[in-house]
Amino acid sequence: MWEDIAFANYIVGFSEADATFSISVNKKPNYKFGFQVRPIWALEQVGNEELLERIREFLGIECRVCHRKHRTLKDGYKRRDSTALRIEGTACMKLVEFFERFPLRGAKQKEFEFWKRAVQIYAAHPRSKRHFWTKDEVAAILEIKIQMDKTLMRPKGKPKGAIQALQMLESMS
Repeated sequence: MWEDIAFANYIVGFSEADATFSISVNKKPNYKFGFQVRPIWALEQVGNEELLERIREFLGIECRVCHRKHRTLKDGYKRRDSTALRIEGTACMKLVEFFERFPLRGAKQKEFEFWKRAVQIYAAHPRSKRHFWTKDEVAAILEIKIQMDKTLMRPKGKPKGAIQALQMLESMS
């Protein structure tokens, strides 16, 4: 697996420039703690769908290629049609293996280290057993997200949602 070292290093450089390592926090009333936490790696491009498909095939990871339509954001910024490669949940463990074998060399390495800790906690439970997560495990992922957003000073980071979820979690007995 990942025998083409030149292409693997291309993906590393591409990820350094354009990928996002993140942890999403979404309200889900039917979940044990009322919300879902989930690690995500995304690589979004305008007009490079074939390249994203090639990266997906090379990585050999179950993921999806999403298409976003042109829209105007709240701040007036106009977003063009784009395509994103998104890897979510336990599939991110394979990405952890990839980036450990082919390490990032720039600022993204710090982001990856935070994210990797969250992925390892997330992947410790098989999909069917996540409802057995403890408060401590969920709190650990939320704390990593908060720390990640604060340390990396993400202008679009939303630690507010993670902070609210953590407060909600702490208020439960």
